[in-house]
Amino acid sequence: MTEKRGILESGLVGRGGSESATPRVYGCSAIAGLAAMIGALISPCRALAQAAGEVPAALAPVGAPTGGSGALQQAAPPAHPESGIAPYAGASVQERAAEFLRGHPDLPCDFRESYALGERVWVACGGSGLLVLSDTQGTLNAIERRDLGGSVQGFFSSGGRVWVRTTQEHALVIGESGRLPEDSGPPSRPLPGLTPPPTNDLPVRPESPPDSPPPQPPPEVPTGTVVAVEGREVTINLGAVHGLQLRDKISMQLGDVLVVGGEEDTLRPRVVVAAVVELWKDRARLRTGVNEVVKVGMFARPTFDESTKSRVAPPRVAEVWELRLFGRPMFNLGEVGGGLLAEASIGRRSSMWHYGAALNPVGVGGDAKNGATLPWAGYVFGAFDSKAFSAGLGVGAQTVNFAQVETGSGLGVVQLLRLGSVDGLHLGVRSSVVIFHSETEFATLDIQGQLAVGEAAWLLLRGGGGSVGYGYGEVALRSLMRGNGGPGSFFFEVSVGGSALIRDTCEFCTTQVVGGPMVGLGGEWRF
Repeated sequence: MTEKRGILESGLVGRGGSESATPRVYGCSAIAGLAAMIGALISPCRALAQAAGEVPAALAPVGAPTGGSGALQQAAPPAHPESGIAPYAGASVQERAAEFLRGHPDLPCDFRESYALGERVWVACGGSGLLVLSDTQGTLNAIERRDLGGSVQGFFSSGGRVWVRTTQEHALVIGESGRLPEDSGPPSRPLPGLTPPPTNDLPVRPESPPDSPPPQPPPEVPTGTVVAVEGREVTINLGAVHGLQLRDKISMQLGDVLVVGGEEDTLRPRVVVAAVVELWKDRARLRTGVNEVVKVGMFARPTFDESTKSRVAPPRVAEVWELRLFGRPMFNLGEVGGGLLAEASIGRRSSMWHYGAALNPVGVGGDAKNGATLPWAGYVFGAFDSKAFSAGLGVGAQTVNFAQVETGSGLGVVQLLRLGSVDGLHLGVRSSVVIFHSETEFATLDIQGQLAVGEAAWLLLRGGGGSVGYGYGEVALRSLMRGNGGPGSFFFEVSVGGSALIRDTCEFCTTQVVGGPMVGLGGEWRF
């Protein structure tokens, strides 16, 4: 009763236990006034934020108009802060991808975002993975679906590359004691006022000291460009001030490369990785491999990848003309005399073909007793040509200096075969048959083996001969003197060995041989 009196004396409850209308109205009026004051302070801030675009329309009070029509508007998806690209940048790509998915209900896709790269459109489909579409003359077609081991959410750019963003879900088993496994994360902390459970089943992981610094993000990889290219020497605008050291590896490429599942998509030119051989404050010089194409303006950044140069199987050059000239002067053993055994060819390597014309061999020689002899063979050829092998045919004419009757010339058919890389390890064979006096006879066989003995040097063993009227064997050294193996390059070649020019006929039962030790000199130009 004392407590009730106190309440009565306060005037909040009327006498006799009934509510008093007047004091209640006063209390409600006070609360309403306070709410009005707070609303008056918040409303101008909200209006200014919405006008500046800092607060999305989705945060407006329910039922409040956000546009001229009074209808609620849904907020656009926010940009990924770490990406550097808005998720809906390029509305036409997004709309085309969405329209394609609406027209193909058989392709499950929780559409999140799309990204166009070359002739491909990559679509993030959430839990349905990554959908790859081809964009051919404005028409989209599904190519494949890739499972990246998680939910594909979108794309972001970093370091000049475009990355696929994925998320993963994990499940943890709660033990009978009500605790998570020890290695599942940081230890739990009891709520204030609650007694923590006993910990005699598993040890408690000690907490980190409160003054330990937070983990720092990895340093950003510096990105530069190629500023000069001279043969196999490449200069970039990164140096010691950017953290480079001698023998560091640098990756060079053109444009963005889409990274999917940790692997780069092959929509862009080959990436070249080379080591730093000279270093300055803000410059570095690299040395690339044979036939590796690097151009001014390519992106350059440090990498842990291995160098892409190869001695065994360097890249194949294409869209290039080749001119080869080689001569082997010789001394005759016996009667005073000598001669020259030479070869010449010109051809073009396209994306998958090698074609041209050759005069191989062509020789002239003689001695004081028997006079001169002139063997030769010429043909045009065409061959399928790849990095790993080449095979083709040729047709032409040749002399016949091994005959049961008089010597002469006939129609020749040439077979060409190469196993291995042109500028790497390979074995090459050239053979021919000749149609002579209405008969087909085996004519020539030449074999060549090549082995790299340096970054731009090769050792060759070759030899051959036949009824054309020649024979030879030699050891040669081939070296790249200028350029990187592409257009503008020059290869120098020198050899030692022995050769002979032969004419054998039973018309007078005589055999003429002019031959002995020889040296060879020549070159190959690519343009």
